[in-house]
Amino acid sequence: MKRRRQIGALALAAALLLAGCGQRTPAPEPDETELKEDPANFLGLTAEQKQEDFDYTCKVLELYPIRQDLEQAQAVRFSSTLKRYRSIALESESDLAFLSAMRQMFFSLGNRGHLSLYMPQTYQDTRELYALLDNQVKLAILDNDASRAIYEKLDVSATGQFVLRQTGEEGTGAGNSSGGNQGAVEVKKLDDTTAYVRIPTFNGLVMEENGPKVAQFIEACAEDATEDLIIDIRGNGGGNANYWRKYIVAPNITERKTVVMQYLFGDDLLESAEARSQLMAEHPDIQQIKQPIEELPPYAQTADRAERFAYFVRNESSISPAPAEHPFTGRFWLLVDGGNGSASEMLVDYCQQTGFATTVGEMTSGANCFGEPYLFAMPNSGLIFRFDPFYGLNPDGSCNNIHGVRAEIPCASKDALEECLAEISK
Repeated sequence: MKRRRQIGALALAAALLLAGCGQRTPAPEPDETELKEDPANFLGLTAEQKQEDFDYTCKVLELYPIRQDLEQAQAVRFSSTLKRYRSIALESESDLAFLSAMRQMFFSLGNRGHLSLYMPQTYQDTRELYALLDNQVKLAILDNDASRAIYEKLDVSATGQFVLRQTGEEGTGAGNSSGGNQGAVEVKKLDDTTAYVRIPTFNGLVMEENGPKVAQFIEACAEDATEDLIIDIRGNGGGNANYWRKYIVAPNITERKTVVMQYLFGDDLLESAEARSQLMAEHPDIQQIKQPIEELPPYAQTADRAERFAYFVRNESSISPAPAEHPFTGRFWLLVDGGNGSASEMLVDYCQQTGFATTVGEMTSGANCFGEPYLFAMPNSGLIFRFDPFYGLNPDGSCNNIHGVRAEIPCASKDALEECLAEISK
C-alpha cells in the first residue's frame, strides 16, 4: 500500500495530459442548421435535462482561473461565447446536435490550462491510465453510468465531429491523441560529437516502452564521448512527467535539484461541491499549506490578483539522482515550441530553473499545473470536461497558462534545430 501511495503521488505531480495540451487548430464554426436537423435522439434528453447540463457546465467554468485574463486580453470572449452556445444547445432538436454544440463550444473557448471536452478515445485512454494508477477519485467521475453509456455509443468522424458508433464496429479514434505509433521516439547521431533524440509525447501509456530506449541511447552517447545531446520535444503536448524525470533527468544529475512554482486560488475552489473530492484527494493539506495572497512575493503582487484570489501555495518539486553506469556529462539542449504544455512544459521549467539543458525555440503554451486537471461530468448527457483549477505563476510572476515560457535562445520552431547546431558550433 505504501508503494501504491508513492506511485499515486508521483502520478499526481505528473500532470497527465493524454489528450495533449499544446496549441491546436480550432474546429470550423458549426452550421447551426445542420446542428438542428440531426435526428439522432439516442439518449432521450429532455429540454430540461439539456438546460441542466448547460447550467452545470457554466457553474463549473466559474472556477476556471484564467477566464478573466482571457476576457481582458480579448483572446476568448467567454461570456458572449457561453451565451451564443446556450441558444444553439438548448434549441437543438436532437441529442447528437446538443452534444455537437457542446463540443464546438469548448473548441471556441480554447484549450488554455487543459480546458477541453473529452472525446471517445481520450475518455478510454484516461480510464485505462487512472485504473493502472488506482486513482479511485478520478475513476468515480469517469465511471458514472451516464458517462460510460455515452462514450460507448459515440465515435469521431475524420473531421473530428461526434457521430454515433455503428453497432458491432470499433471506434476509429479519429481526432484523438493516444499512444501507438505517435509515441515512437527517434534517436540518432548527427555527427561524431552530437546526438539527437526526438520525443513526440510523454504519454504514460507508452512511457515504459519508449522511456528505456531514450535512457539507453543517452547512456550510449556518454560511453562514446558525445559532447552535445539535443532533445527535441517540439509538438509534445505532455503526458506523464515521470517519463522525463525517470529516463532523462535522474540518471544524469549528480545532486538533488528543486523547482519552485507558485499557484493562486480562491475560496470558491475550497467551497466548490463539484471540485471538493478531487481537491481533498490531491491536496488533503490544502488548509495548512495555503498562504494569504498578501504574502505573495512583490514581483507577482498586483491589485488585480489580490482582488481575484485569496490564497497561494508554494510548490517545490525535486528530483534526486538515480545514477546510470555511464551518466551523460556533456551539454543537453532542449528544442521547444508552442505545442509544449503540461508534462512537457514542466520539463522546460525544470531545465530553465536548474540549468539541466539550454532551451531553444518558440514560446511554450504553459499548463504547468498543481496536481492534475480536474474532471467534471455533465449530470444527464455524461459528457466529461476538464481544466486546471489553480492559477500558476512563472518565476517572473506572469501567468504560466497565459504566457507559457520563453526559450532561452528564441527562434522560429522550424529553425530551432538549425539554431541549436549553430550554437553548438560556436
